[in-house]
Order: sequence, then C-alpha cells, then structure tokens
Amino acid sequence: MNTLLEHRLKTSSITPGAYLPATLGHEFFSNNERIEWITKYGSHCMSFSTMQPDMCFFDVPEVGFIAYQDCLGERVVLSNPICAPEDFAFIIEQFLGMSRKPVSFIQVTPDVAQLLSSKFSMYCTEFGQETVIYLKDWTLKGKKKQIFRTALNQAKKLDIAIMETFTNHNDDRISDTWLNTRRCKQKEIRFLIRPKDINHSQGVRRFYGFKDMQPVGFVHFDPIYRNNQIIGYVPNISRANQLFKQGLFYAIMAVALEQFQSEGIELVNLGLSPLSIQNNPQPRIVSSRPLEKMFKLTARFGQKYYNFDGIQFTKSRFRGEEQPTYVASHKVIPLKAFAACFKLSQVI
Repeated sequence: MNTLLEHRLKTSSITPGAYLPATLGHEFFSNNERIEWITKYGSHCMSFSTMQPDMCFFDVPEVGFIAYQDCLGERVVLSNPICAPEDFAFIIEQFLGMSRKPVSFIQVTPDVAQLLSSKFSMYCTEFGQETVIYLKDWTLKGKKKQIFRTALNQAKKLDIAIMETFTNHNDDRISDTWLNTRRCKQKEIRFLIRPKDINHSQGVRRFYGFKDMQPVGFVHFDPIYRNNQIIGYVPNISRANQLFKQGLFYAIMAVALEQFQSEGIELVNLGLSPLSIQNNPQPRIVSSRPLEKMFKLTARFGQKYYNFDGIQFTKSRFRGEEQPTYVASHKVIPLKAFAACFKLSQVI
C-alpha cells in the first residue's frame, strides 16, 4: 500500500470525514475532470452511466468520486466508486462518514461487496448477474449461436443494412414505438439503465439497422475504460422494430461484436439481468437471507411488471460469462432504499 493511502486511511479511521474540508454534496470536479476520472478508472459497466442527468457526486481531490441520488430520505449509490481499487476503502469511509442519510449501494462488484461487508458491516446481497463476452473467444459458429445467424439472414432478406454511424437518426420515433411494446410503457427506465439523452457522449458507438434508408432499430454502446484506454463496451440503449421476427437486436449486436473484435476490443458487458441470481456464496460477504427470499419472490411474481426472465434469456443466448452483482445496506431488509431505487428508475 502506498504511503499516501496509508495516511488517508489512518486519518479517516480516527476522524471519519476529516480529510474533506467541505460538506457532503460539494462537487469539486468539473464535468471534464470527472470524465478524466472515468477514462482512468471507469472499468465498471455503469461507470459511464454516472454522467446521466440528475446525478449527484461526492468528489475527493486526488482520489476520485462516488455517484449517487437522494430519494425518499435515502441516499442510493450507483455502481463502484470511480477511483483506483486501492482507494475504495478510503473514499467509501469518507462518504459514509459525511452522510446524514441512510446509504445503500446498488450494482457493485464482488470485490466492493466484500469490502462493504467486512470493513463497513453492511449486508451485501446478490442482486443479479452481468453477462460479459470476452471477444477473443466470440464466434457465430455452433448450434447455440443459430439465433444470430438467423437474424442476420433475415436482415439480409428484408434488405436491412446494418452499419455504424456517428449521429442519431430519428431515435425518438423509434424509442416511442418501442416503449409502447414494453411492460412499463409510461416512462423510460433511468438510473439503473442510463436514459437515451445523456450529458456526455464522447466514446459512444452507434449501430443502426436501415430499411429503405430509414432507421428501424439501433444499439448505442457506452465505453468501458481502463488506464485511459477503451477496453470494452456496454449496450446501454437498444431499440428495435418489433415486427422483425428474429429480433433485430441480435443482428445489430452480431455486426457490432464483429467490428469490436476486429479492433482488438477486450470485452462487451451486456449489463445487469436483475434478480437473475445464482446464489453462489462469496467469502467475506454477509448476505441478508430475508432479502434473498424477497428477491426470489419478486422474480417469481413480478413478471407482469418487469420482464426479469426475458432479459436474462436474451443475454444468455450470447453464451458469455455471468458475474454476480450486489446491493449493500446496513439494514437487513432495506425496503425504503429499494422503493427509492425503483422511483429513481421510474419503475414506480
């Protein structure tokens, strides 16, 4: 551990929050400075989404930041802190020490969950799976990838041209039509999925399907960074004409994955499948058993409100590697925190 971090941890363990000369919520960084932190340490699939509208930031000079929103008297943190992994403990301790509201973390990786559990005595419960495709192993061959080949063949038969473009193409019309087919028709999901319009779009890749020069579907990919290099993408925004029988999404994804593979991109993270839970115990993580049961019941009986099974099934067809993601809270059953999260996401 470096000397500077030792000093930080020693200071914060004596007087929580002492390192910061300001109150929680003071934002030191400009948007450009925050983007610099993301390009250096934004390896989480939701790192780029922290730049969506209405987010609040807990900035620590020379360390990084935490993105969160307040709702219903709760403070909900989105994803891992944006900083070096060796600084996770320090920035989380500062954040918790300065907060005057109950804090929950949502969609954090196992290493952060272990830290929150062992050092900060939080219950960390598996919330779903992220599906990661390592492109060096990606191929369209094999029986299990037939859906992609069929989708590509159908696109060709229907004279749908799939290509990358660098501007938006009547996205609102496609989105409005697509949203009318969803179980949550009234509003676009936010927070856990970034909205279509975002404050910063540098590095976003856009792939469209065109029929007679008109767009009929698209997938927008957000960058994933490590050490100032793009190492992957996450398809955060996808819309498509539902009349395409085999799923235009699969055809667009196949073209995009092939393009990224040719560029030497390391991975594509398909993002969260909420409540797709494997229940694999992790060392040094204390889970909430009542919350686990609640998640199982929600996944079983909540399908008419949110298509949990459909999302997981779509992502499973890519045959990627499933990695668990967690929620964390000091409460065994953080009902108010989840109500806040659903409200922020516009599910309720």
